[in-house]
This record gives sequence, structure tokens and C-alpha cells, in this order.
Amino acid sequence: MSYVARVRPRPERIITVHGEAHKCLDLSSSIHKKFGISTRAPNNLDAIRLK
Repeated sequence: MSYVARVRPRPERIITVHGEAHKCLDLSSSIHKKFGISTRAPNNLDAIRLK
């Protein structure tokens, strides 16, 4: 959370992928609520297309 608060320029999207599934979801949700940044916490083996 402190890293997200300090990073400049502010990212448009954040993908959380490390750790236990429920902790990734919790972190993703907290980032979205506190900073209003779009977040995702994909499951193992999910594919995400980066632009």
C-alpha cells in the first residue's frame, strides 16, 4: 500500500499476483477502495492481455 501511494506517475491498472489467493484479493480490493485504481487478482493460469 505504501508503494502504491508513492509511485509516480499513478498507474491506471494494478495486477496483484503474488501470495495466497485470498490475500491477493484483499490487497487488490484495498488498493481499489483507497486509491480508486482499477485492479485485478487473477487466478493461477489465467491469461491477461497487456496492451
